[in-house]
Amino acid sequence: MCSVSRTRKDLAHRSLCLALVMIAWIGTSAQDTGTNAGHEPSAIAMPESRSADSYRIYARAMPLGETGGRGWPNKLWLVQDTTVVTVAPNEPCQGPASPKDDLFARTKNPHFAVRPSQDRKQDFAEILEDWDLHCHDRVKLDPNAWHTTVPVLLLDANAQARYGHSRSGGKFNAEADPYEGAPALYAFSMVYFNRAHTVALLYATHYCGSLCGQGFWLAFAFEDGNWKPLGWKSLGWIS
Repeated sequence: MCSVSRTRKDLAHRSLCLALVMIAWIGTSAQDTGTNAGHEPSAIAMPESRSADSYRIYARAMPLGETGGRGWPNKLWLVQDTTVVTVAPNEPCQGPASPKDDLFARTKNPHFAVRPSQDRKQDFAEILEDWDLHCHDRVKLDPNAWHTTVPVLLLDANAQARYGHSRSGGKFNAEADPYEGAPALYAFSMVYFNRAHTVALLYATHYCGSLCGQGFWLAFAFEDGNWKPLGWKSLGWIS
């Protein structure tokens, strides 16, 4: 656990903590896997009213974060097969009435983590209404619903563990790496919409090994026939 210390002998420890995890306001112009308490709810099928737009937004979001930079492989997208839930089942979607000083937990709740642009405040209020109704919902993703130029491979819990093992120094029994060409393992929340389904928000993470990962919120607007990223700010984490 990283903690704050004022002694000189702990300077190295403090520097390491800053290197391991940094929490900051991140512009959302595009391994945390969800809840940290309670039992995960059972996964449901993607509601038909959300399906088409949700998969278009997921496709538009990739590649995520730093994995979209130069030098990262981009021949395969790995995605967790079930959406992540960032609020534990025993916690309210709106967050506690008197939130504790837990900055990391706040990064995973849009009530605290997201700052919309001034012209989109009403859209954001409607998105929060949608979030408050569905923040505990987990959705099973459909492997046949993706329309991307890069192949998408959905990983169940066992495959996710194998991927994590391989990116932390482990070896496959076979010589070939089944995940070669993938920059990271991506995970998405449900997509939350305004009432008109023209503005959307989702939580996204990527895990690329050991101390390589990131989590943040992404906002999109439907304009000129396409889902385009919005320049909202989100409180996110990176390691």
